[in-house]
Amino acid sequence: MNENPNPQVALLELQRRLQGASSSREVAFRAVNDSAAALRFDQALLWRPDALSRPAIVVASGLADISSDSPYQQWLVRLVRASTPEPFDRPKAFSLGDLPESVAAEGAEWFPGQLLHCPVRGPGGTPLGGLLFFRAEPFSDAERAIAEWIADTLRAEGLEVTRKHHARSVYEYSALDDPDFARGVRRFIEAGEEARFVEHLPLKLVIIDETVVMFGMEDPVGGASELTIVVVEHSALAQVLKIAFDAVWARGLTVDEVTAPRAPEVPVSAA
Repeated sequence: MNENPNPQVALLELQRRLQGASSSREVAFRAVNDSAAALRFDQALLWRPDALSRPAIVVASGLADISSDSPYQQWLVRLVRASTPEPFDRPKAFSLGDLPESVAAEGAEWFPGQLLHCPVRGPGGTPLGGLLFFRAEPFSDAERAIAEWIADTLRAEGLEVTRKHHARSVYEYSALDDPDFARGVRRFIEAGEEARFVEHLPLKLVIIDETVVMFGMEDPVGGASELTIVVVEHSALAQVLKIAFDAVWARGLTVDEVTAPRAPEVPVSAA
């Protein structure tokens, strides 16, 4: 399970950073480096097909560049080819034993044990490449959903995040009781997010481009400490949930209204 106690906040923060990027290169760099706040991994890579439809590594976390003629780059290209299913429409996990013998033997010194390969697609579903996350331990279902959400934030041509959309969020009043959480919320608002606050949210969800929905559901047995995160790409579902979101939004209060000092109650005495 993701160790971040507030994975949805971390993902929203990542989305803000991607939206604030000034170039496709910066979007790629932030996608593989800043994702560590929401998903635990040893290394992340972003690849895209070149002019000849061959996979090319665009950027790797923690590295300024990877030489195209380095043994590591050449092995990564073979790894991408070996780990890209057809059709490539969902994240797929691999262990070293799942790879072709030649690829596994050659990459034993670089492969930590587990790989999660996520497709990156354009708005119309056009393949744009993929995100690879490496680490020693297997990825849980919740972490796969988070990785898929990260890949879905790169859904625009040229890996540039669409900037014409604005962000709206609804939080529970109690969000402001946690100093760290409250600081994150205020950063979002300062960056241009519209925010409202209500006493209780029946479901924690994120809607992207009225197409992709991510929602977290508390385990009825484990409680709030156990969260199942689901990512669904379905425009009709997104539209229905947006109607529900708008209904909750309409009755929410602004942060100024929530934090404004209240006048003390005047006691009423009997005559």
